[in-house]
Amino acid sequence: DTLANKSFLDLTKVENYLTSIRSSGSQPTIEDIEGFRPSRHSRPGTKKYANEYRDLLGTLCRAFSKDQLRHFTELYKLDPWWSRAKRRKAEYAESIIERGWGWPSLKELEERRVDRTEVISKSFPMTPSELFVVLGKGGSN
Repeated sequence: DTLANKSFLDLTKVENYLTSIRSSGSQPTIEDIEGFRPSRHSRPGTKKYANEYRDLLGTLCRAFSKDQLRHFTELYKLDPWWSRAKRRKAEYAESIIERGWGWPSLKELEERRVDRTEVISKSFPMTPSELFVVLGKGGSN
């Protein structure tokens, strides 16, 4: 059965609530999204922090529409750059997590980690026969 085919009395409490919200046309409030805000997070730069961040991002994207997330960026009074139209849904959620809730940016943390990676090159003088052993037949290894 579809929702349209069911009578109002046949609906569960959750379905009744969702139907009343949909019919009233009301927007979610700041309290609705604040309900998803964790009281704290792990130390930035750790794998646990990255997992918490990704889980929270996924939860917000599943719980709210793109327009609702954009509306929340306006309610948090974020700079118009973060609430401008034509951004992706995940970008609105990232703006709320980082700018509204003060979490460090996961992308920036990962970029810093990559930037800290140091490249070292060494040269090892070899004879042609030693080089053949390292490279293997036809240079395939």
